[in-house]
Amino acid sequence: MQGETSDKAVPSPAVVMKSGFVGAIGALYTRII
Repeated sequence: MQGETSDKAVPSPAVVMKSGFVGAIGALYTRII
């Protein structure tokens, strides 16, 4: 909970890259189906 709050308050580059990567993969996955 505490770590999640810190990530939301100050998004670290790793978190942003990870979420962006997951979003891109999700878009490609749904597009393939």
